[in-house]
Amino acid sequence: MSRYIIRRLIQSFFTILVITTVIFVVGRAAADPMAAYTNNPRITAEDKARIAHNLGLDRPLPVQYLTWLGDVARGDLGTSFVTHQKVSDMIMERLPATLALMISALIATVIVSLIAGVFAATHQYSAGDNLITAATFIGFSMPVFFIGLSLIFIFGVGFKAWGLPYLPTGTDIWDQNDPIEWARHLVLPVLTLTLIQAAGYTRYLRSSLLDVQHQDYIRTAKSKGLADRAVLWKHALKNASLPFVTVLGLDIALLFGGALVTETIFSWPGLGRLFWEQSNAGDFPVMMAILLIVVTLVVVGQIVVDVVYTFLDPRIKLA
Repeated sequence: MSRYIIRRLIQSFFTILVITTVIFVVGRAAADPMAAYTNNPRITAEDKARIAHNLGLDRPLPVQYLTWLGDVARGDLGTSFVTHQKVSDMIMERLPATLALMISALIATVIVSLIAGVFAATHQYSAGDNLITAATFIGFSMPVFFIGLSLIFIFGVGFKAWGLPYLPTGTDIWDQNDPIEWARHLVLPVLTLTLIQAAGYTRYLRSSLLDVQHQDYIRTAKSKGLADRAVLWKHALKNASLPFVTVLGLDIALLFGGALVTETIFSWPGLGRLFWEQSNAGDFPVMMAILLIVVTLVVVGQIVVDVVYTFLDPRIKLA
């Protein structure tokens, strides 16, 4: 397995190199770092030329990319064009909020998906199965912003208007050192992400369990007199979770980059919101740093998923 992991890591390096090259070229074409100075009448053409030179924007694009790549190799993610802070400091400042949101949403999603998926598969075509199926279709079809705004309207604006205990919507000023305030402000963003993600996970798990339940080894386990619960949790669920783990591995990596829409709707101070704010300002170094993190985690996450496969299914061998 160690040889496989080393080979995959080498392949991942070149994959990340290609992806970052494309992102760099497309990003520079889409975002103009000098946009903030273009329409400012107090800045002369000479000032703009000097700013572009100081930022390295007057050099050829390949040279800019190689310079950025060399800085990243040394652990330097650059300096923000807008705030003039180190990009690494900006990311570390927002990372705890993203981790809190990601871990909470991930735990809630896995719990809901396991309960709903197993129940739907073991009670096929029952009223509960039909209800769960309808709920997952609704979760698939509704965009994130609609669910987020709906939750704000119900549990924030509506409950407050009705005189009921309401949840904060992110528009207030709160003490980020208070764990209770953290928990209160986490509820709606976590609920939004859970409703969206659990819909897909539940469908994957239900479908996989239904396929596995008709396999020969399941019938053999039942014929040996094993209880239905033991067959389900020790045999069926272990093999049915392979597609579940695949999707989960991808989503974990993506969530590290921040849930952009959710964090923006609820004004959550995470990496997703940072990316949105700085991309609107044309802050290219911050954009590239966050995208680099997401790309790296997605690629490495796939290696982790492959390794997890071997523990879930001994028939899978990594060579």
